[in-house]
Amino acid sequence: MNQIEEFIINDIIILLLSFFFYFFISYFKEKGKNLATKEDIKGITNEVEKVKSSYEQDHIKLQKELETKIEVMKAKLKTSEIYFQKQLEALEEFLKIYREIFPKYDKPDKEWEEACLEATYSLSEIRKKLSNFLTIYEAYLPDIAIYKIEFIIHHTIDLSFLTQEDKSIDCQIGNDILQSLQETKNAIIQEIKKIILF
Repeated sequence: MNQIEEFIINDIIILLLSFFFYFFISYFKEKGKNLATKEDIKGITNEVEKVKSSYEQDHIKLQKELETKIEVMKAKLKTSEIYFQKQLEALEEFLKIYREIFPKYDKPDKEWEEACLEATYSLSEIRKKLSNFLTIYEAYLPDIAIYKIEFIIHHTIDLSFLTQEDKSIDCQIGNDILQSLQETKNAIIQEIKKIILF
């Protein structure tokens, strides 16, 4: 072999080795990038799974809390519904008593004084009806209504010991009782309206 052939062969070998090293380095660079990318993807996937798991746990916790709150609200609503129904029942019953006690317009020339005297003469009946009513419905009445009913009851007890000689006193007693009945009716109705209109 002559020197030129050797030189060409050496050049070819160097050239081949250069291509080989260039290819080899490029290949391993890409392979390294791919490995790094796969490891990055694996790390990212793990982080995503952790976040997803944490989110699912938080979601389940919030869902349970929400379900508990909904159940509590349902129970409160049911209790309020029952309570309101009892308030309506109390109003209905009070209106019956009110109509029985409140004087009727039963003659054309009947005056308020006469109506007040009728109320005074039926003190024991008024006391009995209102005492029974309060025993059943006190828990569902506004405080002002309870106060007014108790005022009437105590008033009727106190007054039943008085002699009924002075018609002006009797008339005033009857007027106080009838006025308290009216105020009680209004207080119960107002309480129900507040609930309806909230």
